[in-house]
Amino acid sequence: MFERNIERLLKVFLNPQIAVKHIWRRIPVGSIELRERFDAFERPSYAWGIINAAKLARNLGHKSVSVIEFGVAEGYGLMDMEKTAMAAGKKYGIEIQVYGFDVGTGNVVSNDFRDMPYYWRPGDYNMGEGGMQKISNKLKKAELIVGDVRNTVRKIYERRDFAPIGFISFDLGFYNNTKDALKIFDTDDKNVLPRVLCYFDDVMGDGTCHNEFTGELLAIKEFNNNHDDQKIAKVNGFSINRIIKSPWNEGIYALHRFRHADYNRFGA
Repeated sequence: MFERNIERLLKVFLNPQIAVKHIWRRIPVGSIELRERFDAFERPSYAWGIINAAKLARNLGHKSVSVIEFGVAEGYGLMDMEKTAMAAGKKYGIEIQVYGFDVGTGNVVSNDFRDMPYYWRPGDYNMGEGGMQKISNKLKKAELIVGDVRNTVRKIYERRDFAPIGFISFDLGFYNNTKDALKIFDTDDKNVLPRVLCYFDDVMGDGTCHNEFTGELLAIKEFNNNHDDQKIAKVNGFSINRIIKSPWNEGIYALHRFRHADYNRFGA
């Protein structure tokens, strides 16, 4: 832990861009669009996804849009998502519903090589005793949904006031969990925007040997093989247009619903 903190400090002081964005995160001045372009958010991948999902929903004439986090753990990401969603909603005049999915008990024991058990330790990312209630108490409007994602993922559509999904962060690590979470896209067009922005947290990294035969990348590959009218595709060249290059750029994908009534709509 000590060496990791030293490494972070060195990165901040030796790289002016990193220093600027760290200071900017703590002193949030300027528009959310300007801050987003300079990664001046705790989770810039969330900020990019939420802001652009809000823009797309607004351009399509929607009054609300949903954003989702798969893999809540101790809840810090969901709290950041909620905070950013509230700012973006105010900026673009649109309601942004926020949902977080988690099993609550951390990583399970897996002997399936596709889950990369050599890397994911059982019990990690546990919410802890009373974690669900503690996290819920800190949330203003976001909703935490706890349970096996296989059972909870589609129930969200039973809500009468559910807004179409515009952005999802997938941070489940395991192949099987991610595969189950991707079933959220097996739904009617009314429940999703024609393009759903996605961030996959576990498709890159040093020492984890990420590849298309295991983990999240395998789940994406199989989803694409099993669906003709919708595909999850990496946003090619994404980092080229970023002012600050960052590892999270590699995790940006988008679901394309080719037969969605609004997919070909110009300007949306």
